[in-house]
Amino acid sequence: MLCRISGSTVGEALVNLRFAPHSTSGILTRRAQARAPAHGGRGVFLAGSLMFPYISQIYPPLDVDLMLVVFGVIFFVALALAVILDRRAHKHQELEVLKHAYAGCILLPWIFAAFLFVNGRLDSPKNVVYHTAIVDGRYNMPGIVRGTRRLIVRSWRSGQNYERLAVDADDYERFQPGDQVNVGVEPGALGIPWYFGIYRR
Repeated sequence: MLCRISGSTVGEALVNLRFAPHSTSGILTRRAQARAPAHGGRGVFLAGSLMFPYISQIYPPLDVDLMLVVFGVIFFVALALAVILDRRAHKHQELEVLKHAYAGCILLPWIFAAFLFVNGRLDSPKNVVYHTAIVDGRYNMPGIVRGTRRLIVRSWRSGQNYERLAVDADDYERFQPGDQVNVGVEPGALGIPWYFGIYRR
């Protein structure tokens, strides 16, 4: 009886040893799969987060600052989701709902950048409308990509007091508060009005 018990015990131990590596490998694989979406999508999201502000300076919509604020909120929400996903993956907690929410944020910067690019690139210079305005102030903040330079002019749009025009370095240096200017605006191929240029009257 003792020999049978010992043999059975030894046999079970051998079976357990035989299948243990596979089960351990499966656990590791599941952990890697749980963490993969957060790490894999993070690079795509960060690249898009650099692309969107860059495109917004090439074909800047009139409401570019509002768009940047909305994008900033999305950026920090996605960043918080990525951190939470990592922590929950380490604790082997449920990830599905958060993974779907994070996946929905990954391509948003690229979609925003594509909208602005198509809106400006496919617009025709023949559609430019010029508005008279007066420069009221200037704002400059150096940045990693292009920095932020704004000429603040009195608005021609109803319900708006001022327009914050995203200008390049040359236009920023050329104009001073009190200058009378003509501001070129295009309607946008996708219906998003964007700043075309500024000229002295």
